[in-house]
Amino acid sequence: MFYASAMETPLGVRPAAPIDLFEGDFMINPKWAVIAAALGVFALAAAYSAQLGLAVGIVFVVITAIALWVRVRFMLEPGEGKADRSTMARRYSLLGRNRRAAQAEAESRAQGGTDPAKRS
Repeated sequence: MFYASAMETPLGVRPAAPIDLFEGDFMINPKWAVIAAALGVFALAAAYSAQLGLAVGIVFVVITAIALWVRVRFMLEPGEGKADRSTMARRYSLLGRNRRAAQAEAESRAQGGTDPAKRS
């Protein structure tokens, strides 16, 4: 017996997915709107005063340098997939939990708790 999901019609054809603006399915990425607004602010500031335009330009250059540094710093290595990174993150969180558990056990022993190795 065939059960159609909520997204499928009786013929089995799925309707087109809605356009997601933040996943790159749309031809205009929101980052370009932010960049265009920043350039507009720079142009308005430069038209008002050369010193103000220079100050705004310097601020934008510093922000761009920080953004590029963060992007390069946390970029995936060549040949590394997203699955590798998630596996590493899970392992790191597991090691952190083990470390916290060991620290809590050591603190309980230091406070006069019983030693789990001496239990019968």
